[in-house]
Amino acid sequence: MKRMIVNILIVFYVIITIPITILLINYNDYGVTVIGNNTLLVPKKTDLSGYSRNSLLIVKKNIDNIKVGDKIIYYNTYSSDIVIESNKVADIIDNPKTFIVGSSSYHILDNYVIGNQKDVKSIAFLGGIISVLTSKWGYLFLIILPILILFILELYLFITEVRKKKHEKK
Repeated sequence: MKRMIVNILIVFYVIITIPITILLINYNDYGVTVIGNNTLLVPKKTDLSGYSRNSLLIVKKNIDNIKVGDKIIYYNTYSSDIVIESNKVADIIDNPKTFIVGSSSYHILDNYVIGNQKDVKSIAFLGGIISVLTSKWGYLFLIILPILILFILELYLFITEVRKKKHEKK
């Protein structure tokens, strides 16, 4: 019974560890997970008004469906710190595709656009869990440290088994 519970915990741990590692591997230059045409965002208190702080936002990037008047989510590279913002499209320029957003007339190239706010799926509370698990300290203490402890335990059990068999031969 004890072994079955341990096996269930190990399977649950692996089910959590693999997706979190995949999310970290797929970070882009701005520290955001991008898998294919989908971007996974966890809004912080200053980002993206209208969304819950601990929700996970899955934004599908489809540049061709963005029209004047749509609200887009983009990387604001005009400030010293790159932040994620959302704003209405005031105009669209082709070649290269550029979106003019807001009253301040920022020109946003299409590679800085994350997606249209119409294409956002929000999952409550999952973003908070993911942000803890993908943080430096969270990943260290909740993913790496348990693996290290299990490795040391397995190594200890292996060494004791080898010593036990060595003494039995004598």
